[in-house]
Order: sequence, then structure tokens, then C-alpha cells
Amino acid sequence: MHYVHLSKMKLKESYIKGMIESKNIITQGTEGEHFKKSIANIKNIDELNESVNNLSKLYGINPLPFGLCLYDFKRGHCPHLGVQSCYMSNCGDFVTNDKFLLNFENEYKRLEEHKAHCMKQSLGVEVKKAEYQLHRIKRIIDNIKMES
Repeated sequence: MHYVHLSKMKLKESYIKGMIESKNIITQGTEGEHFKKSIANIKNIDELNESVNNLSKLYGINPLPFGLCLYDFKRGHCPHLGVQSCYMSNCGDFVTNDKFLLNFENEYKRLEEHKAHCMKQSLGVEVKKAEYQLHRIKRIIDNIKMES
């Protein structure tokens, strides 16, 4: 088994590079819109190292499997706790782009299977939760596809 050893800075650079190269950045709030404008000012990848340092001072820049969390943990504990709750709660600190589309589509399929299982087991509350999550993910998938 091989393990990948990435520094936190390299991971941030990778995510920000992906955001720079992306044609569309999906945001859910004002913080995300400010980030989107900041990214638009970066003209090329050569400015990446300097930009990562500057953006790290302005935003938290926390890489997630579905995008990027901009919440700065120096402000305290995140009110949305958890990888999935960022996009589920419509958090304004969450940004994503077309590079994460496959992750969202896989999550959507997984949730459909979970919903079907809950329906067979007559777990009404879990079915409602799954429906809510499916609705949120579908909106993000549609936004990504529309922007592409």
C-alpha cells in the first residue's frame, strides 16, 4: 500500500490551480462570490504561489472532496461541521467547480440507493432526509452543467 504525502500548502495550491483553470466556479454566498472575483484576478499559474499565500490570509481554504471550504477556523468552530454539510446547508463559504461533478454524481447515485433502502425498511424520516439531500445535490449538478 502506498500513501500520498502532501503538504497542506501543496494541497491548497492544487485546489486553487483547479479553480483558476476552471471555466465555472459555483458559489452559494457572498464569501464565495468574493473568492470568485479574487480568483479571476489571477492571470496565470505563475502567480499561483503568491496568490495562495494572499488568498490564505483572506480565506480559510480548506480542501474538501466536493469543493473548497473558505471558512477561516481562526474565527472559531465551523457552524456546519462536516464535509457534506457545507453544500447541504447552502453554506456561503463553500465553492466548487466542474472538476467535482463526478463526485456529486456519485454521491447522488449513492443517496438514491440509500433512499430506496430506507423506503423498503419503512424509515420515513431517513427517506425525507435523503430526498432533501438529493434535491440539494441535484441543484449543484444542474448549476455545474448549466455553467459548463
